[in-house]
Amino acid sequence: MPYGFVRFRASRQFVVASLIAIAVLCLGRAPAEAVELSLGGDQFWVVLVSRQDADHAIAGAQRYAAAKPIVVRSANGWFAAVSGPHTIRSGLGRQFLEAQIKEQRAPKDAYLTKGANFVESVWAQPASNIEDTLQYDGEHDAAFRKDDLEIKLTRHSVGDGEADAVAIGTYKGKPAFNMEFTENPTDTPASQVQLVRLDPNSPMPQVVFTYFWKGAHCCTITKIATLTKEGTWHVVDGDTIDGDGGYQFEDLENKGFSYLISIDQSFLYAFDSYAGSYSPSRIHQLSGDTLVDVATDAKFQHTLLQSLYLQEEYAGDGDDSWHSNGFLAGWVASSILVGRGDAAWSKMLASYDHQSDFSQEKCTTNAPIDKCPDDKKVKLAFPAALRAFLAEHGYISDISRFSVPYEVEPASPTPLSQPAVIAKPINSNLKACVDQSDLVRKLIYQTFADRKTYAGESYESVSLHNDATLEGYDANIGKVTCAVTYEIILTKLIGRLAEDGNFRRAEALNRLSRRSGGVVSTRVRFTVKPTATPGNVFVELMQ
Repeated sequence: MPYGFVRFRASRQFVVASLIAIAVLCLGRAPAEAVELSLGGDQFWVVLVSRQDADHAIAGAQRYAAAKPIVVRSANGWFAAVSGPHTIRSGLGRQFLEAQIKEQRAPKDAYLTKGANFVESVWAQPASNIEDTLQYDGEHDAAFRKDDLEIKLTRHSVGDGEADAVAIGTYKGKPAFNMEFTENPTDTPASQVQLVRLDPNSPMPQVVFTYFWKGAHCCTITKIATLTKEGTWHVVDGDTIDGDGGYQFEDLENKGFSYLISIDQSFLYAFDSYAGSYSPSRIHQLSGDTLVDVATDAKFQHTLLQSLYLQEEYAGDGDDSWHSNGFLAGWVASSILVGRGDAAWSKMLASYDHQSDFSQEKCTTNAPIDKCPDDKKVKLAFPAALRAFLAEHGYISDISRFSVPYEVEPASPTPLSQPAVIAKPINSNLKACVDQSDLVRKLIYQTFADRKTYAGESYESVSLHNDATLEGYDANIGKVTCAVTYEIILTKLIGRLAEDGNFRRAEALNRLSRRSGGVVSTRVRFTVKPTATPGNVFVELMQ
């Protein structure tokens, strides 16, 4: 399966969000433009969320970012995330809201208002300060000029029909920079250049060169060419970022330059599948020829707090995310960044998944784990593994603040009063997998789309062959592992993504479609296991 792991709880029709993407990150409180809040005639606001404080409301606004909301304060002191104004003819309000819920994924309890009680606008999405963009298709050279700067995007052949993406800059008629991505060459090394104001002390906007090398959730590489105030060009290497988006640029202080927003990549796959992994925010500032991590600066506490609240918005109350180790790991780390680590740690200890298939190991001889004999490896309990992980990555310095009940998860033998577990017949186990065929199709569709399906969205472009096989059965936890061949018609999905405005994902799948003839077919393994709720099962695609 080329697109990693996805987790799904069949009875709830819910897929654990993958990272919450970058929307988790871009949450600085930017001053909103002056706007008339009290509307008349057939003009209405759509209220998406209403919260008692601004940071919670901003997090709610980011959850529904597609609607381009602003946050306003009401006369009663509450804050609301609203979209609009919208022109709605008399008698069509309910129809309009239903369309917003279906097409824009607005919450089901959204409602219309004239805004008579709105007293001020307090937040709007920060500017990106992107001044220009140049796209390269990997085949036909592209160029443009901005004042004294000329940029050319081209390719450098490396053999076997493959090439590297290259960006060449000329400033005032003289060579300025030559940036080349030598990682993962391809037959069509499509790339992009954006002019973004990142360093307020530079006489020129920065040249941000990005290349997405395709693959399962990976990866976008970034190089930044910057002109220092002394008049010298430097090339700065950015992080390799999972997915096809790369950095986001946000003018968090409304000062005319942007910060580089990303996530902590180390959390991906550390305690759960890709889709079940949540990561804290990272904020970098370009200063001269150096990218400086500024996330812990006091002025960004509201930004990080909004990021934490957005994680909690997605998790909801009583949701299974609060028992997901991948979610809890990122949530605890995000809580630590805003001074709420102790409370988060206590909640994690009371709710984490003791039986997770994802675990970290320790060598009892203290040898590196990759050199440790198998009989000397022990699986760490999640709290112990998380504490060590957070210390290793700089989130905590005093591990004694975060207690763990035990280092290795204790065995849980079956009480003598209970009968021994008896393995089910093979045909019954295989049926358990076949019964979940529709959900497996949906998971495959969501994996390729890299998002949850909308209510009522069809995934008929995915079909399963009648060749399911039983791969294994774990009688201790009732988990069945099966395999089946699937086929997905990419052209149908690409069209849907384009309609959504998700052009990056559509283009990535379009490149895959050109190589595969429009259809991808391969074999996928998946597991089905019972949950604590009778009748509920947990379905997970495996790599």
